Amino acid sequence: MNTKILIDFMKRLIRDAKRKVFLILDNLKVHHAKVVKAWLAEHRDEIEPR
Repeated sequence: MNTKILIDFMKRLIRDAKRKVFLILDNLKVHHAKVVKAWLAEHRDEIEPR
């Protein structure tokens, strides 16, 4: 798993969802990457990590 794969996955999730996605993430290092956090901040209306 790397940041590109995770962000691509989250893009597919929100593209197909009709409402806000609540995504459960564990403590994997990639989940805390600056790029991932920045992407999530830009899409906070569409996806929220838990």
